[in-house]
Amino acid sequence: MKRAYGGSERSVALTRNIMDSKWINFLERHLGKHEIAILSDDMEIEGDLGISGEDGYEFFEDFCTTFNIETNGNKADDFFHPEPSFDIFNLLFLKRDVGQKKKLTIGMLKSIIVQGSF
Repeated sequence: MKRAYGGSERSVALTRNIMDSKWINFLERHLGKHEIAILSDDMEIEGDLGISGEDGYEFFEDFCTTFNIETNGNKADDFFHPEPSFDIFNLLFLKRDVGQKKKLTIGMLKSIIVQGSF
């Protein structure tokens, strides 16, 4: 027995609820349940929330996978600084990218989800 769910308005609302739930679950995985209550769209992922290094790379990969995002050549290290290193060899001989990074905010992530790409 098929059920009619009443037009595209309900379909859009249902899709929005699923995406909201997916978004909240994603944020809880990376920030914790208590942290998401204070989020605003202008908060920077690295600067305000302190996600960087390996955590930043994991955040980026999980975000792209969870929401099926096309990166269009963007990589985690475009947005996140590497873990600090106090290893003398690494400091002297390996070039580490510690320069300016692209800004990534909560609001930008929401827009990226809607667009499906960076």
